Amino acid sequence: MILSPFPLYVLILIFTPLAFGAVDPWAMAIIQVMVACSFLLYCFHGRRESGNVYQVPGTIPLLLFLLWIVLQLLPLPPSLVHFLSPAGYEVYRPVHDLFDGNRLMPITVHQKATAKELLRLTAYFFFYYLTVQLLSSKERLRKIVKIIIWLATFIGVLAIVQQLTSPQKIYWFRFVATSGHPFGPWPFHTNFAAFMEMICPLALALFLYYRPSVSSNESLRIRIASLFSMPASSSHFLMGISLVVIAASVFMSLSRSGIIIVCAASIFYMFQVSTKRTQDIRLISTILFFSGILLLIWFKWDQVSAGLDPTLHQTGRVGENLLGVWNDALNIIRNFPITGTGFGTFPLVLTGYSTISQTAAYHHAHNDYIELLSDGGVIGFILVGWFILAIMLHGWKMLRRRKDNYAILITFAAGTGIVSMLVHSLADFSLHNGAVGLYFFFVCGLLVAAVNTRRHFRTRPSMLPAAGSGRKTVLTLATLIFLLVTLLFQGGRLMARRHYTEYLHLQTEERIAEEDMATAVDLLVKAGKYDPLEGRYRAEIGRLLTSQDQPEEALEQFKIAAYRNPLAGAYFQQIGMLLAAKDPEKAKKIMAEGYARAASREEVVVPWALWLLENNNRKQAIEVLKSGIDFEPTLITRIIPILKNYSFDQQEMTTILSDSIEAWIEYGKYLEEQGDMEAAEFYRRGALQFLDSADRIKPFYFDQLYEFYRHRKNGDKALSVLRRAVEKLPGEPMFHERLGDYYRQAGIAYRAKEEYEKVLVLMPGNEDVRRKLEELRRGSRFDTFRLAPVSGEENGIQQ
Repeated sequence: MILSPFPLYVLILIFTPLAFGAVDPWAMAIIQVMVACSFLLYCFHGRRESGNVYQVPGTIPLLLFLLWIVLQLLPLPPSLVHFLSPAGYEVYRPVHDLFDGNRLMPITVHQKATAKELLRLTAYFFFYYLTVQLLSSKERLRKIVKIIIWLATFIGVLAIVQQLTSPQKIYWFRFVATSGHPFGPWPFHTNFAAFMEMICPLALALFLYYRPSVSSNESLRIRIASLFSMPASSSHFLMGISLVVIAASVFMSLSRSGIIIVCAASIFYMFQVSTKRTQDIRLISTILFFSGILLLIWFKWDQVSAGLDPTLHQTGRVGENLLGVWNDALNIIRNFPITGTGFGTFPLVLTGYSTISQTAAYHHAHNDYIELLSDGGVIGFILVGWFILAIMLHGWKMLRRRKDNYAILITFAAGTGIVSMLVHSLADFSLHNGAVGLYFFFVCGLLVAAVNTRRHFRTRPSMLPAAGSGRKTVLTLATLIFLLVTLLFQGGRLMARRHYTEYLHLQTEERIAEEDMATAVDLLVKAGKYDPLEGRYRAEIGRLLTSQDQPEEALEQFKIAAYRNPLAGAYFQQIGMLLAAKDPEKAKKIMAEGYARAASREEVVVPWALWLLENNNRKQAIEVLKSGIDFEPTLITRIIPILKNYSFDQQEMTTILSDSIEAWIEYGKYLEEQGDMEAAEFYRRGALQFLDSADRIKPFYFDQLYEFYRHRKNGDKALSVLRRAVEKLPGEPMFHERLGDYYRQAGIAYRAKEEYEKVLVLMPGNEDVRRKLEELRRGSRFDTFRLAPVSGEENGIQQ
């Protein structure tokens, strides 16, 4: 007996959003295997149910799109790559030259990243195809729509409760990185909002569908009684509750785009429905409008607007740097216009085009259209646009023929969900999220199924034409290939990670004991066999061989690693160091290439600067160190040993530190530890000269200098720092309190009271300041804080 694919299909829909939004590789691997197994069950079981495999709109552009990704992956003759993608050829050219021109090269600049995207998008294709086939049954169609709505309702309730009780954790136990803003099962609240945007129109559709029909000729009392007593009333009210929960959860997520799109999508949906179903549309629209107003009042719009998308303007993850990232991405598109850089490679390529700092934190362009053009080029963009257009045109064409109220409402709802995601993608990366991406293809399949599925039929339950007799055989073979490749790829990654973990356990203080060297190399070789597209394992073998004084063998390993990831600057730098003895000029070029294409400056700045200094190129070394600090100020901690060993003077240091406030402060701390207080003060104080150009002024900038002067018992300068801090950060209570302490100690009670009162306005719950204020009012001079005596101002501070 062959099991039905439908239960596994439902399990995929439930598991995907609940598995942390499918952001983790393990979750995506499980989904890919489940989709393949579900499709295989359909292929073997489907004939017993209907005997038909239906033709699915958009199949041709989707298949061509997947074939295009395969073409990006395939190693091709260098001349062909140079013709199709001159910029892509330039990425591989240094590696190609290292192999004396005896290597093929792919279009993508990172095969493994593109292979991961190929598997993800192939799973979406099969799921879309399966959705159309399974939901050609009216019973399944109705059942799955209800399941999805109740699932979204459950997730909405879960998200609200989680936000109220544990806002920084998912499921009350999983912490999220500081750049994230978790909501519900998702690490990013915008992904949660995108998911709800697609489901909300479905809840609205069933809310309208189950609305009891009450004659307007009856009295108000009879109409109200009828509304609550009719058979469909319970379903109507339950769908209303689901609709409210879904909308409320989006509002509570504080996603700006989510709130706007859910409101706009509801209006858009009602406008669409009014073209086919006019009864009581005005009444329902009025109810929705006032429900939205009540939601705004409930959440207090001033608080909502103040908290909207905090990551947009606080963490820098999107914020003011977003336009810069888009501009950099457009430069990528200009260099890779036809073929793109390869799907999944955006974060790797972006660094080489970066004009802003912290670019490595941007794993996506926060605009799916820009990233699609960057990764897939014009070819990929046209194929995706073709698919979306084919779906929407098919739905509109078939909708004009339908009279079934349920089919009309669900089709409009699915279309609204698609449009919502297309709008949302203008300023987010939600379609790159595992769960949101799968549900987008589910909604596409739902639109096709709903507009074609018949409620009453004689021969076939769907108006879609039947495919040829050999279609099922082809689909079965394709699914088996997909399942096999998925198991090899995902299983290989798992085994490789296991061997690599064992290798890491052999390290003691980042070194491998001599007796463990053979075992370590063997583990890395096995890891490389299981995960052949990963360059890290080859590079680790190269490092071990270098430490064993085997430069030739190490060079070969680093060359293979660089071929696997030609954007890994650290691999090129290792190659340059190994070539230095044989060919210094070639080594210098390779080192420069490594610095230019590094995904993280932290990996390459120090080796490149040391190389330049050792080769008496001090001026260029200063420029390299400066660019590293400009790109990543935290690099100063790794650069300090170089600064110490090569005795940079103050003028050179001001050039290297540039206008990075953090770097100036960190270097000042280092000099203080070395006992050079005069120089430490110069750099700590000098950091503040760049406040006007800072994107955000942090309290730490003033606090570090204040503490420095306080420990040095220099009250005059400490006071001047406090006054400047209050001027620049009037909303920071810490500085008002310290200034109040100073005035209190100096005997200027009225000024101390003013500062303490400002603290209580900013922090009403500060009991310590409240106590100090009460003591002042009682005339107490008890000092809980004492600065060093201030020369000339102990008994009268100039105002």
